[in-house]
Parts: sequence; structure tokens; C-alpha cells
Amino acid sequence: MPVVLAGGLRADEVQDFRHEMCPVLYRAAGDAELTCVRDLDVLDEPVDARIGIAPDVALLVQNGAVVGWSLTDPARYLT
Repeated sequence: MPVVLAGGLRADEVQDFRHEMCPVLYRAAGDAELTCVRDLDVLDEPVDARIGIAPDVALLVQNGAVVGWSLTDPARYLT
């Protein structure tokens, strides 16, 4: 995975935003990171970028499309 690039969400206008449900979950060794992707095909190619949108949360970008998200230190946020 590439390093997380600092980013944020900034919109020129108000619109509905919907991200497809990401049913494929996997976790890094030691539960350091939880990653969720839209389908198993995403895992066939490397992710082009990880864009940080909030503390410990990044969107995964592949071929110009958001294909999932990652959460660093999931034990801190999930119970």
C-alpha cells in the first residue's frame, strides 16, 4: 500500500455523495489496519493512492476510482 497522502474533501457545490458498499474486509498483521474494498478484483492490482480524509481514515484509489477505504488502529474506533 502507498503512504497516505494528506487530503480532505472540499466541494464546489452541495450534492449527494454515495459510495458503494465495500463487502470485502481484510486486516493487517497485528490488527494495525482494517481495509475494506468493493470486490476481490481490486486486490489483483496495486492501489495507486491512499487519500487521507479524516484522522486514521483513507480512501483507496485505483485507476482513477475510489475502490475502498482503510482505517488505521481499528481497535481504537471499533468495539
